[in-house]
Amino acid sequence: MKFFHAVSVPRAAESKNLSRLYFALTALFFYVQLHTAIVFAWTHVITLRQLAFDLVSLKMGEAGHEFFDGGDIRLWIVAASISAPLIILNPGLWPLFCLFGLSMMKIRDTTALFSTRRVKIWARLVGFVIAPFSSALVVIAGTLLIFVDAFTALYRFQHSKFRFYWMRNRRNYKAYLTMTIHHIHYFAYAYSIPILFAATGHLSNSLMGLTFYVGWAAYNAYEKLVKPRWIWFIVGHVVALVALIGLTDSRHLSAIFLWWFLTGLGGGSVYMLHSLVPESGSTVARDMRIAEGLGHTAGILLWGFVALRIGVRATFEVGAAFAFLSLILGFINLYGVRRSKGRLIVYGL
Repeated sequence: MKFFHAVSVPRAAESKNLSRLYFALTALFFYVQLHTAIVFAWTHVITLRQLAFDLVSLKMGEAGHEFFDGGDIRLWIVAASISAPLIILNPGLWPLFCLFGLSMMKIRDTTALFSTRRVKIWARLVGFVIAPFSSALVVIAGTLLIFVDAFTALYRFQHSKFRFYWMRNRRNYKAYLTMTIHHIHYFAYAYSIPILFAATGHLSNSLMGLTFYVGWAAYNAYEKLVKPRWIWFIVGHVVALVALIGLTDSRHLSAIFLWWFLTGLGGGSVYMLHSLVPESGSTVARDMRIAEGLGHTAGILLWGFVALRIGVRATFEVGAAFAFLSLILGFINLYGVRRSKGRLIVYGL
């Protein structure tokens, strides 16, 4: 789906450069999110409240992107280039996280047109692995290089008129709701993971990025092997539910590592939802992204509230509750019926 259009179609060499730019932007995007959580977990230079405000603000900006297209790409690049180094060097500037999330999504979606999902997966890996590390010189130089490259590569792209979106396909609402609830389940606990590992005192913060990716790597473990079916989505969330219950009382590094991996292995079944919607169409991908963005924001809000009011470990219980709700919705979808051409069809079996 195009959010910006170029004056002329990029040639092969330009497309390759845009793919590399997408890699760098994506790595930076995921670096910022995990780096901020690691800064709190190991150094406490920000408070838990500040971390919650940072992540909520970022996810609001990220989700806001899904509701509209438009704007001058050059202005989005400037906004990202200003906000990125400032929030990395000073995580207390929580309002700038929203600007960073929104502007980065606008730029990333433009460059994503010339890249692949494989590039995103590897970029996310790199972003997470380097998340524990920070250097003022490296941050300023690195972000400067990325955004100078972005401006050079994208300045010819014309902005589109503002256009606003909302989910309109009524037949797919149960699947959209399932997508939202799944992401609430994930973000209700995900950023408690660095805090939990730090609390054990047995994991170096330099390894937290790679450790965090273990949960994400499981998301991609079987995508090409298992055909999307509601029953597998349900089984996946049973696994995630059990793993989250295990995390609520885990104290040893090996146990936390195992349960964290299993949450990703189970929750990774979310990819199936894109193939299980009752009605396909040109708007489904955008609808799913809106549903996902709502889940991200609601999940982080819930995480912040529970972590601050009750405690970090309670977020795993909340995640488990929403994993259970996700599998219940899976059953509702599994046994849902729709009338098509005068006969009943049970879909997703």
